[in-house]
Amino acid sequence: MAELARAARKYGIRFGFYYSHAFDWEHPDAPGNDWEYENPGGDKLLYGAEWWRENPAFVERARKYVDQKAIPQLAELIHRYHPDILWFDTPHKLPLSENLRILQFIRETDPDIIVNGRLARNEKQQFGDYNSTGDRAAFFFPEKGDWESIPTTNESYGYNENDHSHKPASHFIRLLASATARGGNILMNVGPKGNGAIDEPDLNILRQMAQWMALNGCSVHEVGPSGLPAQSWGETTLRGDSLFLHVFQYPADGKLFLSGMNASIKEASFLASGEKIKTKRINDSDWLLQLPQGEMKCADTVIVVRKKGTIIPTDTRLLDEHIPNILLAFDARLCGEGWQHGDGKVARNYLSNWTSEDMKISWSVKNNKTARFEMILEYTGASDKENGSMQLLIDGKACPFDYRAEVGKTTRQTIATVCLKPGTHLITLQGDRREGREYLRPMSLTIQKIAGRT
Repeated sequence: MAELARAARKYGIRFGFYYSHAFDWEHPDAPGNDWEYENPGGDKLLYGAEWWRENPAFVERARKYVDQKAIPQLAELIHRYHPDILWFDTPHKLPLSENLRILQFIRETDPDIIVNGRLARNEKQQFGDYNSTGDRAAFFFPEKGDWESIPTTNESYGYNENDHSHKPASHFIRLLASATARGGNILMNVGPKGNGAIDEPDLNILRQMAQWMALNGCSVHEVGPSGLPAQSWGETTLRGDSLFLHVFQYPADGKLFLSGMNASIKEASFLASGEKIKTKRINDSDWLLQLPQGEMKCADTVIVVRKKGTIIPTDTRLLDEHIPNILLAFDARLCGEGWQHGDGKVARNYLSNWTSEDMKISWSVKNNKTARFEMILEYTGASDKENGSMQLLIDGKACPFDYRAEVGKTTRQTIATVCLKPGTHLITLQGDRREGREYLRPMSLTIQKIAGRT
C-alpha cells in the first residue's frame, strides 16, 4: 500500500482505500461469517436483515469487533498512508449506532478525509460527504448534493476470469456524460488480476475512453447541469459560457435541434476538430444546428456552443420528429407521496410503490409542427398479478388502456396514437384500477412520429 500511495501522489492522483467495516469473515464477533459462527450479516441472513432487532444481545459483540478490529485498522490506514478518501459499503450489516461511531472516529482523527455515503445511512439520509447510486447504474434519477455512480467494466467488482460480460467503451463514455450532465461523477471500477495486471478486455475499454477523453475531456471536467431540458439525441453540460452538446444519436440528415436554449449563440463547433457549425434560431428557445450529413460512428460526438446570456432552466422538452423521444420515468414530475426509484440498472430504471390513485407522473413536451405520434410505454411489475387499467392524459384528455405487468419482464406496449398541434403539452399517467399491491412500474414513455402522418 505504501508503494501504491507514493505512486499515486507522484502522478497527482488522489489516493484512498475501500474498507469493509460492516462485513468481516475473520473476527468471531463480526457480522458476516455464518459458516464458522452463528453470526448475522451473512448469506444465511440469520436473525433477519435488521438482526439487531431480533438479536440485540449480539450488538455488544459487534461493538467489540468495531473496537478491536475496524477502528484500529482504520487508525493504521489513516496514520500510515494518509488517504484522501475512505470508501465503505454494506452499512446495513451493522446497526446505525456502530456505523456512526466509526464515522466519528474518522472525523476526529483526520477531518479532511472524504467519506462516501455508504458508511452510515438510514432511510432518510446518509451521513457521509456524498451520495452513491446503486451498483452498476445505467440510468440516474435526480440527486441532491454531490453524488457518484460506480460502474464496473463487466458485472464483477473484483477480477473474475469467468465474467466475460464486458460492456462496450461507448457505454461508459455516455455514462460519464449523463452523470456530469446531472451534477454527478463516476467512480470507474476495474478489477486487477492477482499479479496486479489489468485484464485485456478492461484495457481495451480504458484505451478507447482515453482516446475520447483526449479530444473531448473538457466537456466533462469541471462542468455541471446546463439547465436545458432533456434532449432526444443526448446530453448537455455547461461550464461558464461554454455549452457542450453530447450527441449520442447523430442525425443522418445533419439537422440537430437544440431545445430550451433561450440564450443567444455566438458560435458553435465540433470540440474535437474545431470545425465550425452553422446555427439558426427557430423561435425564442429552439435552435437548428446544421451538421454534415451522414453517419457518425463516435459514441459521443461533442459540440461546443459559445453562448451569450443566461439559460433560464426548463424541463419542457422538444419532440424531435426524426428520432424516438424517450421520456424516462426517472425524469418525470412526480405527484403524490411514497414513490420509490429502482436502482438504475438496465430494466430496473423504474418508479415503484405506485399504490394510490392520487399518485401521478407527468412530462412537459412541445412540438413546433402538427404531427401524429405513437405513444409506447415501457414497464415491468412487482409480481405476476399486477394487472389493471390506467389513463394517459394529453392536456387532460384521457386515453385509457389496460396493462399486464410481470415481474422480471419488460413490456413494451403502444398505449395511444395522438395528433399534437404546435405548442406545449402536459402528458400524464395516472392509475384507474389495479389488481395486486401496486400499479405497473413505469420505465419510459417513447413518443415517436408516425412517418408520413400529420
